[in-house]
Amino acid sequence: MPDPAERHALRTGFEDWNPDQRGAGAVVAINCLHWIDPAVRYAKPAGLLKPHGAMVVGSWAWARPEDAEAFWTDVQEDYRAVGFEGSPPPPPAQIEAWHFPAEASPYFEEVASLRYPFQLTYSADDYLAQLATQSGTHALGAATAERFLSLVRRRLEAAGWPSLTATFVGRLAVARRRG
Repeated sequence: MPDPAERHALRTGFEDWNPDQRGAGAVVAINCLHWIDPAVRYAKPAGLLKPHGAMVVGSWAWARPEDAEAFWTDVQEDYRAVGFEGSPPPPPAQIEAWHFPAEASPYFEEVASLRYPFQLTYSADDYLAQLATQSGTHALGAATAERFLSLVRRRLEAAGWPSLTATFVGRLAVARRRG
């Protein structure tokens, strides 16, 4: 069981977290960097690392290949119906590797940037459950998110609760702390 200080760290946002020790060998951020205050997004991880320590950033992006199941085109109507921001996912080949932005350059030097196209097959129930956890769905607000999920549920029911093959591009970038 974590001690009281560790339990506090588990409930604290990254921006408010003040670790007692410095000198970590690596900091890893997976699908969360966009949530961190830009003022500390790179400065704080750099401060946690020993010289030449690594910051690893991983994410994945939805993609829609040319031969995608009809569901992936049809469900765009449900997104538009609730005013979901953004546009349909691009084909995998159009999703480039992610790179550390200029704002990170005072702290980090990028050493690798890779991309990994992959597919996952979901049951209709699992897809709907996963969709309910996405930040974009949460950003709609409770009532609109419920309406959105209801529209997608009806579409899945009408299609006979099919298995769905989702396409993604995983992205991984590694940078070394300067100094």
